[in-house]
Parts: sequence; C-alpha cells; structure tokens
Amino acid sequence: DTYKLTEADIHSQIYCVVTTEKCGGNVTSNEITVPGLSISGAKVILSEENLSYNGKEQTPTVKVELNGNTLTEDNDYKVTYINNKNIGTATVYITGNGKYEGSVSKEFTITKRRVTVSGITAQEKTYDGTPKAKLNFEQVKLDGVLAGDNLTVSAEGTFSDADAGENKTVTITGLTLGGTDMENYMLAENGQQ
Repeated sequence: DTYKLTEADIHSQIYCVVTTEKCGGNVTSNEITVPGLSISGAKVILSEENLSYNGKEQTPTVKVELNGNTLTEDNDYKVTYINNKNIGTATVYITGNGKYEGSVSKEFTITKRRVTVSGITAQEKTYDGTPKAKLNFEQVKLDGVLAGDNLTVSAEGTFSDADAGENKTVTITGLTLGGTDMENYMLAENGQQ
C-alpha cells in the first residue's frame, strides 16, 4: 500500500515507511526526500506600514502566519529589509528556513518628515520704488531636521507697500526647502513663519 505524507507529517518531521512485503536476505535502506513547506503563501503582518523618515534604517516587527500557524523568526524564516532608510517604498523579504522554503515579501512606506521654519528677517533697503524685500536667513531655524542632515530654505519677501518708512510689515512667501537631504522633508501644514 502507499501512504501519502500529509502536511501534519511534514510539520512533525516524522516519517514512517510501512511495507507488507517480506524482506529478502539482503535488506537495503533508501533515503526519502521530502520537499520543504512553501512559505510563498504566508500572511505577513508588519507592526507598522507607514513610517515617517527618521534618518535610520527602519525595521518594523514582522509576524508570519501560514495555514493558521504563527512561524518563528530564524527557526522558520529569515528577514531582510531593502530600501528602508529614505522616503519611498521599502520592502521586507521573508525567506523560508529549516523545513520551510521559498519566499514572500511585504512593502511598507516611509514618508517625508515635516519641518517648520522660523527666524527669517528682512534687511533694510534704500527706496527703489518697489515693495520687494531682501531676506536674511542667517538666523533661520528649521524645527524637525535631524542631526547630520543637510537642509536649507529659500523664500521671497514683500513689504506692505513700495513707500519708504520704518517698521514696515514684510510678507514672506514661496518657502522652499533645499539641501542634499531635501527629498526626505516637507514643510508642515501649520506653524510656518
């Protein structure tokens, strides 16, 4: 008779071969090769799927479920993270280990970090018939920028009118971020100068 190994047998890793044939004088043994369980259909659950840029490689906790069973990292699978530092789509790769084979992946998103701008001032100017103001960025403060990241800001300034005078109001518009790490940041919706 033939017995078909079930998934439970493979999980237990206990295999038994039964024969009704009489053994001859010389009995030989043969190795049985059983393929590993495929992990490709596993359900991957991440502790977080949307994270804000923090300047570090982000590694949300991974939980893997297969056929109602929760698998164990290192014993049943290995985890690898790809593109998990800067903004965009990051990927977690789950590769079968032990009695599991194959792989499955799960994506998560790293979003831009929000910053607020303050400290921009307007320089004095000689009357030129226009309301355009020249701005000073020496004391500018970018709240929310991570240490080591390079971020700058530019903007345009306009006096309330073109007339000469003191203590005139300056409107700042067109705030724009620059610098080598600008792609990982965005201006906050509120709190800007």
